[in-house]
Amino acid sequence: MANEVAISLVGNQVKVFHTNAFQKINPDDFDRFSGANPEHSIVPAILTAILAAIGQAEDTYIGFGVTTDGTNIEVDSGIIIRPDTVFRFPAVSLIPNPDALAGIYEILLDQSLTDPAALMLWDTAGKSFQPGSGPTRKTNEVKLFEQWVPSLPAPSPTTGRVGLLHYKRDVIGGPITEATLLLPVYDPQFLGVGVGLNPAIGDRTTLTNAINWLFNYVEAKDFIRTVPSAGFDNAKFQVRTQGNYAYWTNDEGVTWRPFA
Repeated sequence: MANEVAISLVGNQVKVFHTNAFQKINPDDFDRFSGANPEHSIVPAILTAILAAIGQAEDTYIGFGVTTDGTNIEVDSGIIIRPDTVFRFPAVSLIPNPDALAGIYEILLDQSLTDPAALMLWDTAGKSFQPGSGPTRKTNEVKLFEQWVPSLPAPSPTTGRVGLLHYKRDVIGGPITEATLLLPVYDPQFLGVGVGLNPAIGDRTTLTNAINWLFNYVEAKDFIRTVPSAGFDNAKFQVRTQGNYAYWTNDEGVTWRPFA
């Protein structure tokens, strides 16, 4: 019979709130149900599982595509997944300050109690419910700020905020010549899947791993490399052999010509 030894682990528990029949509960307990209070709420457990499914463990940014036409900077909508909550960012069109040579846009991930409403609150002295008011929502809000300067270099993100994008002009008042995303965005389109690729490719556990393998494989092969010259066209060029001779065609095989 094998000998068994129990090994102590740290960080191996996931706890969610449990109530007993006829148990008195308090506001914190209700907030756990909604996720407003993340301690022992099911919400962090679900979000952590989602992050793990895409190979992430910390704050993850998805979306936030950036383009510019020289005047406006267009930012696509995005989502920020934390292990205990979620933030949403709407699509926006930004016009940088006209006096800026360079600058950044940065975001602040803010949490606050909002949406006050009339409530019936328990009066501990009078032992009865009395009219009152209080916040009814815990709100996750993304706040956006611009930091700009009239000379290079561009400013760094403010402490406690996250850099969204960097922009610059060649001259003050000129068109925007560069708009670059600063967020470490994760692209779920590159989520890996376990597949068997043949022939002789083997098992590649991620899409990017397979693409890199194919790129290196093709690069290692010897091919005829050509460059366009004056008067070239884009007709498909094909070659076939017959015995010791080779022939070529550029009209889908209608006419085969021998190499001179």
